[in-house]
Amino acid sequence: MPPRGRSDSASIMNFGRWMKATERNMTNFYGSFWYKRKQWDNERGFRGQYERAFSGMLRTAGIDTNAPIGPNEHVVIAFGNGYFNTHTGRPTLHTALTRFFIKKARALGITLCQVDEYLTSSVCPRCSTRNIEREGRTFHCNVCNVTMHRDSVGAHNIARIGRDYIQGATRPIALMRPATVALLNPNPSLEG
Repeated sequence: MPPRGRSDSASIMNFGRWMKATERNMTNFYGSFWYKRKQWDNERGFRGQYERAFSGMLRTAGIDTNAPIGPNEHVVIAFGNGYFNTHTGRPTLHTALTRFFIKKARALGITLCQVDEYLTSSVCPRCSTRNIEREGRTFHCNVCNVTMHRDSVGAHNIARIGRDYIQGATRPIALMRPATVALLNPNPSLEG
């Protein structure tokens, strides 16, 4: 960089030449066959991992990945709408995997349900009581005396919300945001 303040034209010219040479080197590197091949191999590896994860998810749900879904079969996948940011402008692995799942599931005719993740990992899926105390990644309900991993609790509640949406019901009251509960019951003092 040229010095601050008073600068002579020679240092600016040197900086310009340095920038041009650097730009040429960067273009040669990122445009090279070697770099493009490595990038292609990397993307191909991720696609293979995504395919394997997707087929594993379908096998868990009892769906055959090779056979098309029949007209009388209704398969629904519910997933959270969590937002993950990398601060680099590139999508996170979670976002890329979710996009891949959406694309593949739609191609197979699977219905998708995106669910708000609010309170899903802190409300007991069995008795719908909220657990405010957190102990690492474990969830313990004092009412029904069950201990689970918080991610498992979140998955159960997301599935529960998805099931209720499909059946035409609203989100369970224990998992609603406070503003929504207030709209459903505008005058709570009239309850018996």
